[in-house]
Amino acid sequence: MQLAPQRREMTDKEWLDIQASMRREFRQFRTKCFSVHPHYAILLTRLGDEFVRAGNYRGKSLPTAATDGKNIYVNATWWRDLPKESRWPLFLHELLHNVLGHSYRRGKRDQRRWNMACDYVINAILKEMGYYIPDWLYDDKYKGMSEERVYAQLVKEEEPPPPPEDEDEPGDEPGEGRPCDEGDPGDEPGDSDQDDQGEDEESSGEESQGDSPGEDNEGEAPAEDDYDAPGQIWDPTTPEGDPLGEEEIADKLAEIAKDLDQAETVSKTSGRGFEPRGRRAIERLTRPKLDWRAHLNKWIAKRGQVCGRSWGKLDRRSLQRGDFRPGEVREGIDWMVVAVDISSSISWEEFEAFMEHLDKIRSNVKIQRLTILPFNEIVTATQIMELKPNDPTPKRLDVGGGTCFSPIFNWVRRQTGRPDGVIVFTDLGSTDWGQPPTCSVLWASTDEVYTGYDGWYSNKPPFGETMQIDLS
Repeated sequence: MQLAPQRREMTDKEWLDIQASMRREFRQFRTKCFSVHPHYAILLTRLGDEFVRAGNYRGKSLPTAATDGKNIYVNATWWRDLPKESRWPLFLHELLHNVLGHSYRRGKRDQRRWNMACDYVINAILKEMGYYIPDWLYDDKYKGMSEERVYAQLVKEEEPPPPPEDEDEPGDEPGEGRPCDEGDPGDEPGDSDQDDQGEDEESSGEESQGDSPGEDNEGEAPAEDDYDAPGQIWDPTTPEGDPLGEEEIADKLAEIAKDLDQAETVSKTSGRGFEPRGRRAIERLTRPKLDWRAHLNKWIAKRGQVCGRSWGKLDRRSLQRGDFRPGEVREGIDWMVVAVDISSSISWEEFEAFMEHLDKIRSNVKIQRLTILPFNEIVTATQIMELKPNDPTPKRLDVGGGTCFSPIFNWVRRQTGRPDGVIVFTDLGSTDWGQPPTCSVLWASTDEVYTGYDGWYSNKPPFGETMQIDLS
């Protein structure tokens, strides 16, 4: 479906006629949204409409449509030539930018890449709603990712590849497995320079979807400032045109989260619930997760052995009952196991950050014995490491193979003692969970952890706690 129609100058009469027509059409869309998608329509009460005759609004380029959290802005010339069957999906596209607070979440990120990341997320939701338009940005590899995570992936993909390493470097031995620090540590299975080139060519074709016909860069990836896909995201401003401060942005996001909580109630009473991807995207706003570093700190602190009680730290459960009791005092941990997924799909950037933070925790919480347990389909015994309190954790391991989790817990059961806890660093790329051990388990996932909605696939483990390591 063509979304970059040929454009010609608009006469004064056409401008008056198209304004009246667009007002009627947008009123119809609002009414339709309350009927068909009432859970999203709640946000419409905060949105206005602005129709622009030329491709410019108060100094901002407006080749197609845009939003800033307050209004939906539409280039009337572009809208006039847009196929009618594309207008309703475009309206929903703009609405979803506001439902998900995209104007308020950019921070210091590059605007073009942020716009693209948000488009990937929104268009996946629209596809589930039955409004998928082939010319819009969409890639199933971003399934389940947040906008921030898609953005980080786009940045990584646009970075130039590292220079090739010299062959036969001193110290290399023939027959060794390929260490994961050769090449891009974030590569997925099957990635290669040839694959990357093919992906770049494919994405270039997608990213040029908003360019007008006749431009010299047709078929090429857009430059930093000419990403013209329908649905631009503008930064929010005050009535005077000044940028919003951090507190104002936080207040706006809180308002959106409150509206979305009401939308959840509406969806239950109307019988028209959120789509799986839409629900996950919304829950990121309404139910923000604990930062993974804080989660890891808290989880490890609970694993220490109880050595007494102190009035310096009151027991929380007793306080909830209105009772005052001394809290538990814990000392160091005897034994902790960190199982590391070394399959080809693992992200070593997150692994390095995870291990660095674990070392910081070990400087405060004494772990007498730390076992690093690499695994793929089996536990790779040759790479098992037993670390004492002052030994640094590894930041790279040899990789290869698939993923099975049962070998981890089979190995734990074969040991003579019982660890205080098991941490599994993985991308959750398997359903072979195995039998739960008698100790606590924490799944540290590089992919988003989500449960099934309306029969949607779930990657959440059946036992233990989960956290997502997100560096975006």
